[in-house]
This record gives sequence, C-alpha cells and structure tokens, in this order.
Amino acid sequence: MEGASTKKILGTLAAVAAVGGGFYLIKKGKKLLAGAKMNFALLGFRIHKMNL
Repeated sequence: MEGASTKKILGTLAAVAAVGGGFYLIKKGKKLLAGAKMNFALLGFRIHKMNL
C-alpha cells in the first residue's frame, strides 16, 4: 500500500511539473513557437507545391 501511495505522489508531482513546465514554455516560447509555426507552414506549403 505504501508503494502505491508513493507512486501516486510521484505521479502527481510529475503531472504538476509537466503542467508548470508547459505553462513556462508557453510564456517564454510564444514568439519562438509562432516563428516555428510560420516556418513549418511555409515548409509544408513548399512540400505541397512540390508534390503538385
């Protein structure tokens, strides 16, 4: 029973860390992400044009 509760606590901490890290990355990397999305869209568009 002790092992299960420890796993639960660790899982909760991991989830909290993942969510917190995600929010941090969203805040810090919004401009970077926007740039990456633009590049990805352009790249996808180029590949799409090449296939046609």
